[in-house]
Order: sequence, then C-alpha cells, then structure tokens
Amino acid sequence: MTGTRTRYFHEDDYCQQEFLPLSAWAHCASQVAAIDAFSEAHRTEHGWTDMYVRPPAPSALADLGITAADVAAVVASVLVPFAGVTTGYGSHVEACPKVSAYGMEHGVTLFAECNARGTISALWLDPGAPAPAEVHRVVDVLSGLPKAQELLFVDWAWSRLFKAADKPAWVAYFDEHGEAAQK
Repeated sequence: MTGTRTRYFHEDDYCQQEFLPLSAWAHCASQVAAIDAFSEAHRTEHGWTDMYVRPPAPSALADLGITAADVAAVVASVLVPFAGVTTGYGSHVEACPKVSAYGMEHGVTLFAECNARGTISALWLDPGAPAPAEVHRVVDVLSGLPKAQELLFVDWAWSRLFKAADKPAWVAYFDEHGEAAQK
C-alpha cells in the first residue's frame, strides 16, 4: 500500500455490497426477495420494527483461492491502494490489519479481507458515485477481477444481483447510484 491515505468503513457497511461465488446465485436471489418482503412487512413511518439477519452464503469466497496480490494486480491501476483501513461506529475506531482497500478519495472503494491462508475471505464495495468519465474505467476493473466469471455481485441494500463480469450491468448500477447521488 502506498502513501498515508487511509479508508474508514462503518461496521454496518461490512459486505453490504459484496462479491460471492457464482454458485451462491440461487441463495442470494432468494435472500434478496426475503429481505425485500421482510422490509415491507416491518416498515414504519420512521424506520422498521425489526431487523432481518441473512444467513451466510452456502459457498465461501475463500474457496476460489483469490489472493490480495491477485486483486491488487488488477485494480491498482485505476483504484489506488490505501495505506490502511479502519472501521468502527460513533467515536470508536479500530484498525483492520487483514483488510486492504483500493479506491478513489471520495468515490468507489473496493475492500478485500484476507484469511490466515492469505486468500480473500470477503470482498466488498463502497460504490460511491464515480464521475461519468470514470465509470467505464471502474467497470473494466470490477468486471476484470480475478475469477470474475466465477463471481457474482450482490448489493443487499439496493436489492441488486448480477454477474461480476457483466459490464452492462455494472454501467447500469453506477448510473443508478449516480442518479441517486444527484437527488
């Protein structure tokens, strides 16, 4: 990692927009539907009356054997490495020594957490709202992740699910986020 840039993520944002093995597609699609139904059933004027806790995916990202070096080799030309990563809530902040982050100062950030074997155990995204001129570069990087043909991307908060190698889906996703950021 280079420089002194650090990236913080709120603990609630951990894996809310994540990459998983494509083999988890049916599980994720059913969970997106269940989350949407639960959300509507528990919605109030000022929030929700209950919280849905989704079960883990039936297949683990670590099983694909992707390393942090594999990810860095693909993304670092567009998403610059951060020197460190922290997480927390409120005024509590702690370092995440097993997490790497790559991104733009105020835009897209890709987080990668390694397990003890050095393989990626969690890979998630803070989609931000990349400038229109940056979208295609970011899409090229994300759709070109190591083993992209074996990955799916799930945005649990926005109920989106698509293959990580699907460039048109990424463009539509970032267009939607850009429109939301302008509101």
